[in-house]
Amino acid sequence: MNKFFKWYFLAFILLFSANTFADGETDINNVMASYIDAMRVYDTKQMASLIHPLALERFRASFDNALQGPKAEQAKNELLPLLSLNNFSEYMAISNEEAFQRLNDGVAAQAPELISMLKNSDFEIISTTLKDETAYVVYKLGFDVNGRYFSQEVVQKLKEYEKTWLLLLPATAETAILNVEARFN
Repeated sequence: MNKFFKWYFLAFILLFSANTFADGETDINNVMASYIDAMRVYDTKQMASLIHPLALERFRASFDNALQGPKAEQAKNELLPLLSLNNFSEYMAISNEEAFQRLNDGVAAQAPELISMLKNSDFEIISTTLKDETAYVVYKLGFDVNGRYFSQEVVQKLKEYEKTWLLLLPATAETAILNVEARFN
């Protein structure tokens, strides 16, 4: 009888762990779907609200360093217009989330065809994996460019913040941050 309870307890723990991951996976996938929906209509406010505060802080720090670094004047001339800002004091008055939103609005203004492509894009989650405290979502993003269909697999990392899963910056954003740091520091 004692052996039965040990096996029962072990099975209970394994099932509980699997259900906990399944619930977390559902939450993660729902956040990803919300982000993709926001991307499709290019709702930059919604997109920014789904980015982890630490990622937004990292993004903002690269701009802060550039705008206050050794090439500050050059950075102000090049970066502030990307954010639709006139001066450094306006920049200092906005939040990290708003800075991210404004940069994405600037990208949309420079490349309106991007919005059209995203609006008609395909999105499919392939896998969701939890490692340590980071979720890795592999998804397929497909879109039409001038009559040709392109598809690529993308890995998006998420971390929990106040019991909500939020996106970390994608590799392309990290590359942009490194470019800003290299150009202006």
